[in-house]
Amino acid sequence: MRLSVIIPCFNDTAALRECLTGLAQRPPDVEIIVADASDTPECFDLAESMGAVAVYCSQRGRGPQMNAGAAATTGDVLIFNHCDTALDTKHLDAIRQCLRLDHPPNLAGAFYKSTPHHYPILAWADSLIRFWVREWGAIYGDQTMFFRRDHFQKLGGFPDIPLMEDVAMSRKMRDAGGLQFLDPPVETSLRRFQRHGYLRTRLVNFLFVWLFNRGVPAEKLYLWYYGRRD
Repeated sequence: MRLSVIIPCFNDTAALRECLTGLAQRPPDVEIIVADASDTPECFDLAESMGAVAVYCSQRGRGPQMNAGAAATTGDVLIFNHCDTALDTKHLDAIRQCLRLDHPPNLAGAFYKSTPHHYPILAWADSLIRFWVREWGAIYGDQTMFFRRDHFQKLGGFPDIPLMEDVAMSRKMRDAGGLQFLDPPVETSLRRFQRHGYLRTRLVNFLFVWLFNRGVPAEKLYLWYYGRRD
């Protein structure tokens, strides 16, 4: 079972270096594809120097970048990991074990997030949060989504939108079934929370998901979220 890890990246050499370092001990049947849309060549060059395949993406946005990365893969399993989310061989082993089950087949999945890391005040409610995520909650990109290749193709890949591609894909994953949530939980950098404030960042994220679910176009949300028109 050959695994392909696709990492979208935009002007973030520090996070990319840390992410690739965590995968440095991967077995030879795991390939790393960095889908880079950066303004400068630093991320592209770093990816290649650390043994990954770098793919330049002219269209920015995680959805288009992850689709471009997927098109360059050769693996049986596609794993989509944000460059600021820590992934290592324990997560890869968990995916292999999950997708070996064929009756009924597990087709796709994601990892639980570490509640103590992301929501320290709610650490006591970890079991409840896991239940919500498993049964009803949206699956977000920083949970490291993974798919059997044929299933990903059947779903049509990620929507070609600059933001909320994970929320839109989450709907398709739940509708299709064969979905699993795995341990060990993943941890994502808290830089944005530290920069803008924990409560404010959570409220903004909740608001944007709510607006998207009520029909506000992802392109408009992208402009509001990032405050730019590139």
